[in-house]
Amino acid sequence: MMINKTKTKTKQNRLGYDENGGLILMKNWSPILRWISLLPALLITFIMVKFLFLGTVLAMLEKESFLLSLYVGAITSGLVYMAMVDVAGSVAPKGRVLTSIVTAVVLMIFIISFTLLALYAILNVDDYIEYKTHLMIALGLSIISNILGVLLGISNTKDRQKNAPQIPSQVPPQTISNNIVS
Repeated sequence: MMINKTKTKTKQNRLGYDENGGLILMKNWSPILRWISLLPALLITFIMVKFLFLGTVLAMLEKESFLLSLYVGAITSGLVYMAMVDVAGSVAPKGRVLTSIVTAVVLMIFIISFTLLALYAILNVDDYIEYKTHLMIALGLSIISNILGVLLGISNTKDRQKNAPQIPSQVPPQTISNNIVS
């Protein structure tokens, strides 16, 4: 008789996160190496999500309809920023929530800058007047999606850290002193 063993993994382990909310791949890396790898990890995440995943899907959609591709791209653009903020928090060896917040602020500066450039370009295009309305709507949807993506990335990092086990340095001092006295 064969006994079937079912492995019960936590949701975090299936997604590549360790019990402390960091990437399993980097679990045994030194803190300095993890900080150094933060920018390359963000760049790799950006390329993978923006170009390899969304770019491929949008290129297929654009063959069918430019407007469909435009609107789907605007709505899903927040996935890029959510992934980047999430990865930043999981690569950092400590201060993961703060790292994700700082990354979100930097990304928001880029989002605002590129939005203003896009708005300037849209308003100064004389050709294709009928597309200006679609471009403006897509720009608005993109802004909303990007902000939601950044906020979801921070929320994901906070949730992982809330579920992470407390290490002794994170236990309040009263608890440690009460255990020593008792």
